[in-house]
Amino acid sequence: MADTKIQCSRCGSSKRLTEYYNSYSPIHEYYGKTSICKKCIFDMVDEKDLRSIQAMLRMLDKPFIKSLWDASVVEADKQDRSHFRTYLKNVVMPQHKERLGMILTLTELKIAKMIILS
Repeated sequence: MADTKIQCSRCGSSKRLTEYYNSYSPIHEYYGKTSICKKCIFDMVDEKDLRSIQAMLRMLDKPFIKSLWDASVVEADKQDRSHFRTYLKNVVMPQHKERLGMILTLTELKIAKMIILS
């Protein structure tokens, strides 16, 4: 599976699985990866616009935790790194897993609602 490539739904390029973020959403169950590659995700986010960041986090089924965002900004500035990349690294840490599950549950409910209404 390490050599497996999937096509990015935004740019259309076939890339290795390591070029995608992990996803626990049932929509991405087969590979367990987002359908948009990391490069496209970062191209789509305006790091100076918190609404842009929050919108991308919703698309990635990741919560926005204000205190974690603030800590990630401080960490990123010390290392001269991207605030958004640092936040993504931090939000998937085990202590935030419960909140990730909450997001997935909401996603599953939305999917179920769409199925019922269709």
